[in-house]
Amino acid sequence: MKIRNIFLCWILFVISLNGFAQSTEDWNNVIGLACGYSGRPTASVIHIEDLIYQKNFDSIKVLMCSFVPSIKYLSVKTCEILERKGMIQFSADERVYINEIKKSNDTLYYCSGCTEQASYTIMELFADNSIELNKGVNNWIKSCLKIEIQPR
Repeated sequence: MKIRNIFLCWILFVISLNGFAQSTEDWNNVIGLACGYSGRPTASVIHIEDLIYQKNFDSIKVLMCSFVPSIKYLSVKTCEILERKGMIQFSADERVYINEIKKSNDTLYYCSGCTEQASYTIMELFADNSIELNKGVNNWIKSCLKIEIQPR
C-alpha cells in the first residue's frame, strides 16, 4: 500500500509539472525578454538583438520574410522604430508587404513569467498597442538602440 501511494504521488507530481510550466509547440516562436531563472531572452529576441547591436539593419528587414511569426513580428516592430528614427527607409513594396504582415493570423507566444504564457496573432499585436508584449518589445528595441555593446 505504501509503495502504491508513493507511486501515485509521483505520478501526480509529474502531471502537475505540466500545469506550472510553459509549453509551446516551438520555442523558436516564443518572445521572452527575460525568461527562466537566469532571465535570458528567447532565441528570436537574441537573434534580432544581435543584429541591432551589429547595426545590420538590412538583415532585420530581410527577416520580415521569415516563416517564424515571432521573428517576423520583431523584425517589423524593429524596422518601424528604425524608420521613425531615420535609420532606414522602406521601399513602396516593403510598405505593402509590412501591411500584409500586420494582417497576418500567424500565431506567436509571449513568455510573461514562468507560469504564464499568452498567444497572439500578429494582427492582434499590431491592432492593440496596449498589449503588454507591445510595450515590452518597444522598450526593449529602444534600449538596444541606445546601448553600444558587442553582440553575443
